[in-house]
Amino acid sequence: DYSYRILFAGALEDAKQVLEKTTNPADRFATTILRAYAFQIMVDNTSDSPYSEALQGNANATPKWDTGETVYKGILGEIDAAEAALDGSGMDVPDLIFNKNIAQWKGFANALRLRMYLRFIDANIDAASYTEKVKTLVQNNEFFTGDVKLDCFLDETDKRNPWYNTNAVGLTGNHCAAYPLVSYLSSTGDPRIAYGISKTDADGKYDYSIGATKPVYFFTQAELQFLIAEVYARFHNDDANAKSAYEAGVTADFAVRGFAGQENTILEGACAWSAASTQADKLNFIYMQKWVSLFYMDHME
Repeated sequence: DYSYRILFAGALEDAKQVLEKTTNPADRFATTILRAYAFQIMVDNTSDSPYSEALQGNANATPKWDTGETVYKGILGEIDAAEAALDGSGMDVPDLIFNKNIAQWKGFANALRLRMYLRFIDANIDAASYTEKVKTLVQNNEFFTGDVKLDCFLDETDKRNPWYNTNAVGLTGNHCAAYPLVSYLSSTGDPRIAYGISKTDADGKYDYSIGATKPVYFFTQAELQFLIAEVYARFHNDDANAKSAYEAGVTADFAVRGFAGQENTILEGACAWSAASTQADKLNFIYMQKWVSLFYMDHME
């Protein structure tokens, strides 16, 4: 129950406290986005989730579990309402993610919409309607710049990246590099295999290498670009823009890992867009590179 408890008694309860204590529309908008993000994580991992009866404490200790569709539509509606209520006010609450930049928060909201709309389409829920929504979102291109991240950690006791603090300090040896990832990165000649993976054992096995001050990523620019590439390829029949977004996603991930300038190793090699002859091949490139880009950047995704 650890993840459930941390999401509900931690993140979502904190969001509830903020929403109950401020009338500032900007504060409420940012908090609603984080609330939606937490519920989206819950649905993607458990399918159903407490939502309509959630967060009532002792007043309702056994809330019903709503369907994932109900939760998704509920939180999307919450984001829409909170954004419509914005009146130009600045944020009052501390903001360690975007430094009170409302345009960036709007861009984060649009990225969450894009992620969830695509999942509705793949689940064949109002697919035609959500297809039009993703096409419009991508055409408008009002997304965040950079990465959505919490970058505030120090290499000191109780101030380190929480994943590092749990797994490198407390539960050493609990993780090793997965064969599918190592084999794919090796087969494509991808230099990013050196990021987060160390070949240290005498028998040639790969281990995890993780950082104490690494930010926590909520949504990376790489993932966003791969989602955009998918929309151009699947729904716009726009090969040029699909290619551009695909290459932007790879480039963004190489840069954030400290491999800027080395992306052509794969973009002109095993993962060159020109090597994909069909739409299915192109989507496979997009999906595989999205998977690689999420390694050690967004564990949930």
